[in-house]
Amino acid sequence: MPTITKVVRSILNGAVLIAFTASLAALAADPPAPVPPPPPAAKPVPKPNTHTIIVDGKPKTYFNLPGAQVGGDSSVAYQFRTNILTGKPGCQRFATEADNAFIDDKMDGAAKVALLNKISADAGAAGCLAP
Repeated sequence: MPTITKVVRSILNGAVLIAFTASLAALAADPPAPVPPPPPAAKPVPKPNTHTIIVDGKPKTYFNLPGAQVGGDSSVAYQFRTNILTGKPGCQRFATEADNAFIDDKMDGAAKVALLNKISADAGAAGCLAP
């Protein structure tokens, strides 16, 4: 008759054999399929640019039209023209030079900006710009 020790040993050997076989089977199995990346998030739909006014006691919504184009660098450089003191003797020429430079369509943008900045500096040095 087998002793309890022999029975326990054979059970343990069987359990070890089953665990070993299961681990080998897990190693031999195909790797899991890769998880696909999530789809890209949908782009938000822009809200239309509108304004609402009251007409005959009822609100009405209108779409805003695009505005005028913003001026370039030459427009920014030309802004000093509003500060020229044209009533002061000798200052009118700076206003005329600035006007002529700004409307000259043969001159490229960078040259126009450089010339307007020079006229602005000369007018400031001559004391022809309002504070």
